[in-house]
Amino acid sequence: MSFRTTYRRRVHLRLTSRTSQQFAGVKNGAILDPGSVASRSPPAQPKRFADHRLADNGLGRTLGAARPSPRSWRPHRLLKIMKIMFGETLPISAAVQAKLRSARVARLATVADRYPHIVPVCIAYDGRVIHSAIDGKPKRVAPEKLARLRHIQAAPQVSLLIDEYQEDWTRLWYILARGKAELVPESAREERADAIRRLREKYRQYAAGMLADDAPVIRITPDRITSWGKI
Repeated sequence: MSFRTTYRRRVHLRLTSRTSQQFAGVKNGAILDPGSVASRSPPAQPKRFADHRLADNGLGRTLGAARPSPRSWRPHRLLKIMKIMFGETLPISAAVQAKLRSARVARLATVADRYPHIVPVCIAYDGRVIHSAIDGKPKRVAPEKLARLRHIQAAPQVSLLIDEYQEDWTRLWYILARGKAELVPESAREERADAIRRLREKYRQYAAGMLADDAPVIRITPDRITSWGKI
């Protein structure tokens, strides 16, 4: 019998013995009270973190399933990992998508020359991409010279943060979308018109005339969406 086979058998016997004693309530040879065994088990904690990835399967980008914890190599979790690796993904939760659709304001972070640049923006989410437009609020420079547009043209990698703060910290949550941003070209008339329409339906200020028909529109295509908290 080889050394490797002997070692494996010894490890298996030790683990089996230890596990059976724990379930039987035995510690150091002493039998414990069944009630104390149950009391040692920590209460189940609600899941508060999810990491949703997007995969391109040739039919367009679709939101991905939550990434399993590397410590949990159970068969169903391993199957999810294999689906993500080979491009087959599951949709993110309806609650996360609802938050993305209803969020009134988001923080857009772009890559600047020396420091990250962050501005609050209004958004419209259609289940696939996120649109934001340059509206008619007063600005110090012409719309085409805004820092966010210059940064996106130089480095399209962006992050978009949506969150909610409350004094009751058990109700805190955030959603972080990371991906690629680009200016929707004027030739994409249908996409531009649809984005402007959805933004006007969502914000009454835009419907009142603060968003022009020819306003620059930014398209954000996420490749990763992370959520945390009570969503």
